[in-house]
Amino acid sequence: MGYHICGVDLRLGIVADPDKDGWLTGTPKFIGDYVVPGSPLEGWALKVDTNYTFNYPGYKLYGGRYVGRVSTGSKQSIVYQADFKGLEIIQTAIIDVDKLYILIDVKLKNTGTTKLKDIFYSRFVDPDNEQCLTADFATKMKIDNQLPNLRQHVTVSSVGKTYNSYCALHTRDCRARVVIDSTGLYGVTFYPDSLYNALPGSSRYLVKEGDTITGDKGMALI
Repeated sequence: MGYHICGVDLRLGIVADPDKDGWLTGTPKFIGDYVVPGSPLEGWALKVDTNYTFNYPGYKLYGGRYVGRVSTGSKQSIVYQADFKGLEIIQTAIIDVDKLYILIDVKLKNTGTTKLKDIFYSRFVDPDNEQCLTADFATKMKIDNQLPNLRQHVTVSSVGKTYNSYCALHTRDCRARVVIDSTGLYGVTFYPDSLYNALPGSSRYLVKEGDTITGDKGMALI
């Protein structure tokens, strides 16, 4: 379909055709851009010992590099590598043209002889699922799954108000937590340990399974 442009600086983030009926068919024809409208925010953060680094629009990890792309059948994989304070980060993003999700495999490896501690990794996003279609930045957000639970799933989701478009962060990692930031996921909330340690009942953070909020908010998986 060519490039779909929405938002500032003519950037392209995430666009999807949930109906799988073709980019030029349906109402709407496709959903997106999910992350570019307004102030684009989609990325990750890392804490090693007392050191932090971040990778999101406007802030790039020094030394991070694109490693390569692999095509296998209907799957496309892109590999990114970086090094920070003795920790090697290898992230592989896998997209299957027949699916409606991006699988991100993250490997963290101590490449030195010194023990590393207090390691936190997070992914975060400010979902604006339908802003390009409706001019509305708000979505319906929910902590769907928080550990402990029988399925061992951790999920935070965002649903569009007009077309029910869906965007979520999800993992089955038994160490993970998800958070919604009611202020929009800015400032100190980039720090993954602060997000991970957010307490239930906070006026700023939603962390309890079943918590919901509607608005232009941010969500993270740590």
